[in-house]
This record gives sequence, C-alpha cells and structure tokens, in this order.
Amino acid sequence: MRRASQGASDPVPGGLIAPGKDEQIGGPDGINRQIKLSLLNPELRPFGATPIAGALDDLYYFFETDPSVRPAITGQPELGGDPYHSCRDHYAILITDGYPNADMRGSPVFCESVNGCPYDPAETIASKLVSKHLDGLYVVGFDQHDPIARARLEALAVAGMTNQPLWANDLDGLNMALSGILDRTAPGTTTRTVPAIASVSHTALDTGRIAQIQVTSGFHVGSAEDPGEEAPWSGILERRRFECVGEGGAVVEQEITDEDRFHHLLIQQGQTGGRKLFTVLPDDPEQLDARITGRGQLDLANPNRPGGGGSLMPIPDPLYTFPVAVSNREVSLLDKSIPPEYFGLSVTEAQRDRIVDYMYASDPSTKRSQIPLGAIYHSSPTISTPPLTLIDDEGFNAFAQGRILESVTGSVSGPGLPVSERPRVLYTATLDGILHAFITDDFPLNDPIYTAGQELWGFVPPALLDTLAGSLSGPQILFDGTPVIREVYDARLDTQLGMKDPFRTVLLIGFRGVKNGYVALDITDPLVQPTFLWQFVDPRLGRTVAEPTIAQVRVNGVSRAVALLPGGEGTPGESTLAGCPKRVPESVASGTPAARANGRCWLKQGRYLFAVDVATGEVIRQFGPEDFSAPLTGGISVFNGHIGAVATRAFTTDADGTLYRIDLTGDDASDWKVEPFYDLFHFRNHDQGEPAYHAPVITTDEGGNTVILVGTGNIDVLSDPNARNVVVSLTERMREGMENAYEAELNWEIQLDQGELVTGPLELFAGQVFFGVFQPTSDPSNLCAFGHSRLFGVHYYKRANPEGADLTPEPALPSVSLSGESDGTRVMFYDQSIEPSLNNSLLTGLRVAARPTCASRPDEGTGVYPPQQPGGGAASPQYQLVGQLGGVAGRAGGSVGELSVGLAAPPGVTRASDFAGSVD
Repeated sequence: MRRASQGASDPVPGGLIAPGKDEQIGGPDGINRQIKLSLLNPELRPFGATPIAGALDDLYYFFETDPSVRPAITGQPELGGDPYHSCRDHYAILITDGYPNADMRGSPVFCESVNGCPYDPAETIASKLVSKHLDGLYVVGFDQHDPIARARLEALAVAGMTNQPLWANDLDGLNMALSGILDRTAPGTTTRTVPAIASVSHTALDTGRIAQIQVTSGFHVGSAEDPGEEAPWSGILERRRFECVGEGGAVVEQEITDEDRFHHLLIQQGQTGGRKLFTVLPDDPEQLDARITGRGQLDLANPNRPGGGGSLMPIPDPLYTFPVAVSNREVSLLDKSIPPEYFGLSVTEAQRDRIVDYMYASDPSTKRSQIPLGAIYHSSPTISTPPLTLIDDEGFNAFAQGRILESVTGSVSGPGLPVSERPRVLYTATLDGILHAFITDDFPLNDPIYTAGQELWGFVPPALLDTLAGSLSGPQILFDGTPVIREVYDARLDTQLGMKDPFRTVLLIGFRGVKNGYVALDITDPLVQPTFLWQFVDPRLGRTVAEPTIAQVRVNGVSRAVALLPGGEGTPGESTLAGCPKRVPESVASGTPAARANGRCWLKQGRYLFAVDVATGEVIRQFGPEDFSAPLTGGISVFNGHIGAVATRAFTTDADGTLYRIDLTGDDASDWKVEPFYDLFHFRNHDQGEPAYHAPVITTDEGGNTVILVGTGNIDVLSDPNARNVVVSLTERMREGMENAYEAELNWEIQLDQGELVTGPLELFAGQVFFGVFQPTSDPSNLCAFGHSRLFGVHYYKRANPEGADLTPEPALPSVSLSGESDGTRVMFYDQSIEPSLNNSLLTGLRVAARPTCASRPDEGTGVYPPQQPGGGAASPQYQLVGQLGGVAGRAGGSVGELSVGLAAPPGVTRASDFAGSVD
C-alpha cells in the first residue's frame, strides 16, 4: 500500500522529494537542500535488494496522482498544479550498482508462473513513463561489471529513450556521468554566442576521421546546496563531429559524447595537474592597471632583423599623454609563488593559495573542482586554423610554409613543423578571468600526442589579477570579450615584401567585464605559452562591449598592423528636453533620409577610438569626443581586410545608432579622419537610438562599390518594449565633384517590430544576408511564454521593388508550408509557424557551414577536401545555416539548442571573406 512521502522529514528514509512552487520550497536551492538531506540521512540503508521495477512503478504512480506535477488550471490556483508544466521537461535518473531484482521474477519465487507478479517488468514501466510523463529515463550503472546486469540496464535505457546507460566506476566517474546528463537535459543553458566551425587539422588520418567540427557554447547558473553558498557558474563547450564513414559520400554528423565535452575533459586534466595558466607581472602591483608592453619594441628596433630593422618603429601620436608604465615583459606562470599583494593589497598568503586553487580548480574539497570551466557568456569561441591557402603575398606564403614551429617534437621529418601544419586551436574567454586555448582535434604529429579537448594553456590579463579574490565569494563577470584572430605582418618595408619574418598570428580581445581594457597576444605557435604583446588600459575607456579589429595600414613609408580599439560604454550627461547637438553627415545620396540633428547627451567616457601598433602597443592615433557624439559601443570592420591587403577605411557605430566612416588613407596617421556616415535612427526621436554591438558587414557589389550592412539591438536588454531596431544596407558613393569624399546611399531598410532586436552578427553568403531577431512576450496567463525568434534572409543590397519607394529588401528564403513543401517563391523570414524551434527560444548567432565530402585521392587514398580545394571525385559540399538557441534543450547528446537550415549551393566559386566572417 502506497502513502505520500513526507520528504526529508519522512520517518522512512529515502522518500521522494516532491517539487513545488518556488515560494513554498525556496526555489531550486531549497529543493536541492532537501534532496541532499534525504540522501545523506544516516538511517538510509546502503545495501539490500535492487527493486528497480518497484521504484519505477512508484514514480509512475506519483506522476499519475500528485498535483505538483499536473498542469495548472488557469483561475483555479487552489487545485495546485505546475504553471510551467507545458514548458518544463521531465526526466528521471536511475543510479544502480546491482542487478534488477526484488520483483519476484525468476528464481526462487517465479511470480510469473504462480499468482502473478506485483509489478510489470522494469522495461515495460520505463516505456509507460516515457510515453506519458517523462522526456527520458537515464540509467547510470555504478561499478557494474556483470555482463547479464549490464545487458538488463542497456535494455532499460533503450526503453527509457536514452539509448544507452552511462557507466561509472568511482566517485569522479559518477560526477562526470551526472554532469553530462544534467548538461543534456537542462533547457536553461544560457547562450549569447555564435557557433565556431572548422575542418580538420591535417589530411594524414584514416577512414573514420573527423572531416569537420562545430563548437557550441553557453553556461549554467550555479545552484547552492547550503544556505549562503554562492555556487560557481559552469561553462558549456561542446564539439560536434562530422566524420567520414566511407569514400565518396557526405560526412555523417555524430552524436556528442564524452570526448566532445571539453568542459568535462578539463575536470580530468585538472585532476592530473596538467593545466598551465599564465599572466604578466609588473615590478609593482600598483601597475597592474597600467599600459604594459612586451618585447615588440626591441624586435622592431633590432638593426639585425632580416630585411632591415631599426627604421620600423611606429611614430606615436603626440597628443596621447598616457605613457607605457612597464615594458619588455614576458608571461610567467600563475602559481603560488606570486606575492599575495598582486591579488590585492590586503590578500594574505593563505588567501593567495585559495585564489590559485580556485583558478586551477585544483582543490577537490570545493565544488569548483567539478566545474573548472567558467561561464561562457558573450565570448563566442574562435578557432585559429593553419594557413593552408596560398595568396598573392609571397611574404605570407613564406610564413605559412617556411616558418618552423620548434615546439612540435614528433613529426615524420623530425623536430619542427611549418605553420601551415600546426593544429587547430579554439580560444574563448570565461567570466572567471581566463582566456582558454583548447586543441580541437587529435594532433598526432607530436610526442606526446595532443588529444582533442586538451587545454594547452590559459591566460589571465594582469589587470584582472586583483579582481580574482572576489570569485571566492560568488560569480563575477571578469572576462567576456570575443577573441579576434588575424594573420598579419607587424611592420615591413617594401624591401621585405617577400620575407616571412614580419608575419605572425595575433589574438586581440577586450575584457568586457569589471575592468576596461584590451590585451594582445602572439599565438603563432599555439603549443607553447603565448607571447605577450601588450595590455591597453586608459581611464577614458568604458566597458569594452565592442569587438575590436586589426587593420593593416600604410603610414610614414611603413606597412604595419594596427589594432582599432573602440572606447566602449559611456555615461549619460545632463540632458535637455531636445537632447544635445550631434555630428551629422555632410551629405547623403539622393533619396537617402537625412540625420537627426540632436541625440542623447553623453559625458566623454567611451567616446574614443585608439589605433594601437600591434607589435609595440604604441598609440599612433586617437580620436575623441570631438569626433564621436556618443560612446563607441559598436564593433569595427575594415575594408580591405584580407591578409596582406592595406585597409583604406573602417566603419563602426555609436550608442545612439550613428554609423561612422574612418578614413585610413594619408601619409601619416594624423591625416586620418572620422566622419558621420549614416543615421540608423533617422525616423526616431533624439533619445530613441539603439546600439549595434556587432561589427558591420562590408562587401562589394558587382560594380565594385562598397556595401555596408548593419543591424541593431541590445542583447543584454531583451525586454525593452520601447525599442525599435533596424537592419540596413548602404552603398558607399563618391560625392559628386569632390575628391576622397563619400556619402551613403540607402539600399533597403527593415524596421523591426516594436521591442524586437537583432541578437547576433549578420551572416553573408552567396549574395544573401541572414540574421536572427527576438521578440519578448509577457503573458500572465501563460508563464511559459517568454518570446519567440525569427530568422531573416534577404538579398544583401537589392530591393523587392527597385522602381518604387518601398525600402523592403528582396526576400531570399524559400517559402515553406507546414508540410515542408516549397512553391518556389521567396519569403523574408521564418517564424515559429515554419520552424517550431523558434518559439520560446532565443536565436543568438548564425554561421554558414559548408559540410565537406569524403573523396578518394588518385595517389593518397581517402582524404578530406575542403570546398575551396579540388579533389579526385569529390562531390559538391552541402551548405547549412546553423545557429544556437537559448532556452531549448540540446539534441543528439548536446547541451545547447541548435538550429539548422539547408541552403542552396552558390553559383560559381565560393570565397570566404576574412574581415567579415562571411561567404559571398
């Protein structure tokens, strides 16, 4: 006879803990504490029979009879029920170390042949549960080696619709299994990032090799087990493999397994002491927040540099008055030998040790040891790939094929390997203050072999060192920028055009956290510690939410790489009823709307743009409040941004929605100038502009004219009912009768619905631009409804009616009926009526993936051919538009929700754009 459980206070230990409303149970933390008390009850018997059928039958009875798991009835709260029932998934986890028995079947009772059995077989009950109440039943076998018992548990997992059990032999293995289940089932995986996609590192792999990987990321908010505890937020970093399973066909997508969950692999690596974290230490801890540079000046000033040196030093901007505080610094290990005052003037040695243990997640007594990867919030993972394609720059080609990485020890030809054969490495920043470097696929050309998911190293910027102590008492947002990676020359004369020495691979990233600044590293050889280039901080910077960029420019007779660093968020000033005057374009093309005369009033913070020499950290030009009317919160793009090409202009946006054009031509950096180019919110009041955090996309039309595409929206404020965001396409036109003077011509404009916003970067492919938007929903009668997304696809500059005044763009998405059929027409967007996964989900970022094919080489057997390379018998690649969905459970073993839409192959040759992350 059944009776209701009294939870943790039940006189019979081990009873079920029923869910309830947050105010009744203290929220997730409260229910977790009750479960913990129940499991740790000293009266709970840890031995005896294994009545799995009885336990599952009790669970079925609970779902059938208990009001806490029934749907709530609107207007009848007295009946109880779960108001989130329709959007809350239900899973069960069975953990067992024994053979299913105690249901009286078989010897010695044989209930099936006497008076009938008390329960159905466990597999039958599992099938009933998933057919009516559960979304899945997970089975974890602990220290289970009996083949008969394992076969029964495997059958139980199949019946529970989770395919196969998870096996664990010790406490660490059990933690890994449970973490993996919770990652896969939790629809609360938060994501604001964009997928990263790359093909394999090299072609010396057998059949069954990985042809392409796709990496998704996000985080879970921690839950406390004890009152007053602040649990760390945990990062999610998962690799989905696309593998060749035979010759001559398309690659096959694989389910995400333990070998693909990099956040779990980091637990194992930390337990073996195999992690290395680096930082940079000035002589005085008070210099942590200062400008710090590496050895770039010594390199450029070296008269023995191949091809000539000494004349390559940049000329600093004489108006920039904040000097470098510390120079010629190299990275050093972050460990317990660092004096404690570097972590804060009042930090003791014992506290220093706790901080270091926290960063390495090395203290097994803490919850942090099981979640060593901090939360990945806005930092979209970026994959650095080996330079495989030859270009029209002999210096770069010599760098790719002739620069030898001495760190590789076990290649076929002996020590050393050219840059073109280095492994692919993924970089991402986590909120706990670490920039991580993970190898993305097995790299056998070394001894010992590097395996996929191994963290090569981590880097903590010096400015963040004195903030780390705060993480001991709760989560912080310390490091949240997206890495920008470019192959650039640091500086070269015309006499060095064919030389490999000036080239390097540079990573640039903004802090986007409690400190305001940027850091640059040389990652040409990812298998060793990074080479520190510089840390840039300036008291006039705001929170660095904008994505910086690297441009190759020509100044003072030298071609050099410069980092363009936007000023970040600012502070509103004292405003008048009409706002404050703002800079407006001198002219716009005929038919293009004029700008607003006024905007919001802002203080000076954030209204700056700094051009910093990549090699030395020297500021060669700054722009300020006289140039920008509002803080520079928008990412920045340059044209032309291809490897080896000299950029002539850049585009960025401010917090009020003004798009600026930065002229990078002239014999000296002092000749550069900034001009307002277009007012994205010409149709709104002075105080109704919106930011565009993501960088503009820049391309060209058939006539060679520059086309700029921009979308606006504040991804951190999803519920602004007054926001009216836009996506626009502009063409740059030369002003009639004027030299080196340009104006904007509006191609088309999409004014989104009230409250709707662009949620990620625009993605260009084959003359089409794709982007996602989100519309929040507030419905007291339906607590499950939080909003919906739409996926747009339009021509990148053409209007639907070129002859009329309508600014609507030409649609590019095939129309699809509910049955999946297309009538051949085109539409501008898909919503939840076409793609159900867009309902109650946040589409955060899109990428075009060209799925490669497996083909036979005439002379080398089976090989992988990327779409740009010809190969014997290779079929055409399949193109997909892929994105991440927040608020949706993952699929095929994944933790992060995914969207995938097939695309038609583009006509002609495909070209991947280096500067905009686009394909056109």
